[in-house]
Amino acid sequence: MRAILNSMGKQGAKLSSYADAVAGMEEFGSALKGLLRETLKHHGVDVHTIDHRVKAERSARLKVDTSDGTYGGYEDLHDLLGLRITCYFAEEVERVAGIIDEEFRPDPNKSEDKKDKLGPKEFGYRSVHRVAWLGDERATLAEYARFKNLRFEVQIRTVLQHAWAEIEHDIGYKAETIPEPMRRRFSMLAGVLELVDYEFQSLRKELNTYEERADRAAESRSADKDMDLDVATLSSIIRKDSTIEGLDKALADIANVVLLDTFADNLTVEHRVRQLRQLRLRTIDDVRIAIYQWARHIHAFVALWLKRTDQDSETPLARAATRATAFPRGVGIFYLYFVISLETMRQGQEAELPDNLMAFNPGEMWERVIGEFGPPPHLSGS
Repeated sequence: MRAILNSMGKQGAKLSSYADAVAGMEEFGSALKGLLRETLKHHGVDVHTIDHRVKAERSARLKVDTSDGTYGGYEDLHDLLGLRITCYFAEEVERVAGIIDEEFRPDPNKSEDKKDKLGPKEFGYRSVHRVAWLGDERATLAEYARFKNLRFEVQIRTVLQHAWAEIEHDIGYKAETIPEPMRRRFSMLAGVLELVDYEFQSLRKELNTYEERADRAAESRSADKDMDLDVATLSSIIRKDSTIEGLDKALADIANVVLLDTFADNLTVEHRVRQLRQLRLRTIDDVRIAIYQWARHIHAFVALWLKRTDQDSETPLARAATRATAFPRGVGIFYLYFVISLETMRQGQEAELPDNLMAFNPGEMWERVIGEFGPPPHLSGS
């Protein structure tokens, strides 16, 4: 009986020490989650998710009991408070780890890089772990002072690495413990996920390089003028091409409104790309030439159009077709699409314009412009 009571007493002490060990950690986890997001944002890093959890008592007890004396009690566990940061790309994992090392006080004896434990022919869980404290400077702030001595672990992984870890957990096997008949397939799947991670990263780098090339083409009349019209190239010429900027400013002056520094989102730009390509404007030079040749027709049409319209439209660029207090960058691209569509219809060919625009009978206004200036030049992209 005495042995049983002693055992119960020890168990009760252990339960009590767990409550002491995790005191304040839920609050600390919530604060850390917000702090990490703001810190990463300050460094220009956008991550997919940041989550936190306090280790359950059962898991904590099991880890202590099976540690062969490594952990004397709950307070020795470095992962009682755990956070997980999932990144979009593999290179961001290392960057986030570096930011944590810089902004917090890491524990070098507990922090590790799981991929370093994999051999050159092995695939599997590759996240980076950082164990840290707040750090002396931040711990002096009133909102963090009570968390000064609390340690936390951060797991940093890509979205695909997280998917791999979740699947491992769901099927109940780690890579090294899976039965032999399935081990090769398991390794192949891990390798595929790792390859996809690197391919996504490589693709992003190529897209960044392409966007830089589009920016150079937008700023120069000679470089890559035949680049295909797409979201990247249209966005670049809206932001950087002097011809388009000149048209935007002229239309803002006609409307007596402010020209904003911002322009429409990618979804709207993508929609405009499809419309221009349907009108046979297929390269950035096609757009430049069309604006240069049709500029006075656009000016005249906009002056007539703004006298008649007084209602809002549905998208940022379409709002340029109505009365407004400001025009976005790229308003000239909208009106280029508008007048080319009207001229296409005037010539008896098919073109699409939204019903809310056609309700104001723009064809009549376009005929007045043609009567004053004559038909515009033939489009170079036709």
